[in-house]
Amino acid sequence: MRKITPIDPMQGAEPTWTKQDPTNEKSHLVMAFNWYGYNCTRKDAKEFVIDYLKKLARSKEEINLVKGLSDNLIPLQFGWLSRMMSLGFVPSEKTKEYFTKTYKGILAETKKNVVEVEEEAPVYTVSIQQRISEKAHSEAGEIEGLIDDFIASKCKKEIDMEVYLKSRNLSSVVLKKICDLFVNRNKEIIEVLTTKDAQLLEGYRHFTKPELRRLKEFIDSIVASANKGSMDNKPVRKKRKTKEKPAALLVSKVSYMPEFAELSLKSVMPEKIIGANQVWTYNTKTKLLGVYNASNGKGLTIKGTTIQNFEEATSIGKRLRKPEQPIKDVLDGGKIKLRKILTEQKTKESLLTGRLNSDTIILRVV
Repeated sequence: MRKITPIDPMQGAEPTWTKQDPTNEKSHLVMAFNWYGYNCTRKDAKEFVIDYLKKLARSKEEINLVKGLSDNLIPLQFGWLSRMMSLGFVPSEKTKEYFTKTYKGILAETKKNVVEVEEEAPVYTVSIQQRISEKAHSEAGEIEGLIDDFIASKCKKEIDMEVYLKSRNLSSVVLKKICDLFVNRNKEIIEVLTTKDAQLLEGYRHFTKPELRRLKEFIDSIVASANKGSMDNKPVRKKRKTKEKPAALLVSKVSYMPEFAELSLKSVMPEKIIGANQVWTYNTKTKLLGVYNASNGKGLTIKGTTIQNFEEATSIGKRLRKPEQPIKDVLDGGKIKLRKILTEQKTKESLLTGRLNSDTIILRVV
């Protein structure tokens, strides 16, 4: 079994499992997956699976079937887990179940590559949905390579995802599938940015917080570009299709306070919330200053009189004892200042519901 040399010596050697703590499996998996994701490729992942099959003394025929598959059909985490178990990692029952289920899926893929000639055998036809899914997963594999390059550059490399996706000439349905694949990708990064869990943070110790924020922004750009491309590339059909509702119609039922004379405040038009990344609100009755952060690249939206598609963990509010200065900071501050406004308030933090009412001033849309 070949030895893997880390790209960055500061990351340390490949994880070993001679002293594995079974109660901290999640932390072990996060740490190891990040190490392999940074230092290894899809080709390596496939080799790890083959090495593990050889260690289990699987048949030569079975191993050759896996060898014949495209690298993109081997899930990266499955490859990393194969390597870990080859080195002595002992998985939990839940992880064993994932490994077995995933391997059955891989074996199913190998059967598609075997041509069997049988008299009166039914002809296997790949459905349109299967073709779309296979194409989307293949393209997602290429995008994973771009993410690896981005991480290798300390999350500083400029990659225009809109230009990249246009160059791939993908259909609307494939782009929508790609968008769906990456929508939830940044949830773990958000959790790392907001958690104090030492075990979870350990798995991301090689990243600084600015790098994690830039990584989240890059993945959001993948979602936003794929979503935009999906909308732009929709084919023209003869049958009348339901049109996207204009922003003015989406916010027609919104209840909010147009202006608040006591603090000389005027609300931003609610139409501007649609597609925005961030919205600041102020309840004049409860003196609650709140910020809504979009959960992904699609941005915020409104249904009825409620803001939707916001990240619950980071969308918070605090009551203001002296509202004049914090509100002025919201209206005039840049990105760095905006991040600090609520943390500087000493009052108790509360989660937001998204509900707007006649006491709500829409302070700023970002």
